[in-house]
Amino acid sequence: MTSPDAGAASLFVNVNPEAVELEPWPLPTMETEGMEIDGEPGRRGKVLWRSDDRRSVLLIEELEPCTFRGRHGGELVYLVSGKVTGRPEGQPEYEMGPGYLGRFEPGLWDEWVVEETYRKFLYVEADRELPY
Repeated sequence: MTSPDAGAASLFVNVNPEAVELEPWPLPTMETEGMEIDGEPGRRGKVLWRSDDRRSVLLIEELEPCTFRGRHGGELVYLVSGKVTGRPEGQPEYEMGPGYLGRFEPGLWDEWVVEETYRKFLYVEADRELPY
């Protein structure tokens, strides 16, 4: 991996998403990330970049099979591996697999069924400080 220290904003990040070593992360909650999750799946991740004000972040997250629901924060997601079925409120069901790219409006209520452990890039810009 060639990238700057994730603690500082930088102009350049260059990584192989399959080679990045991830760290254990706690499961999300409604209080921390606006999500509730069924069960106790393993979750790992790594922040690759964050803005100085902590309102923008680029990260890699891996999550084992489970179901979770909550509101999207306005993010761009690129699935590196795994399989997910999404069930957004008032919208048609969709599937994401390796190579899929999705953009989610802030506030969209969605349920994700993680059918196969996924690894994803996630980029979020928020109007508040993010917990990552």
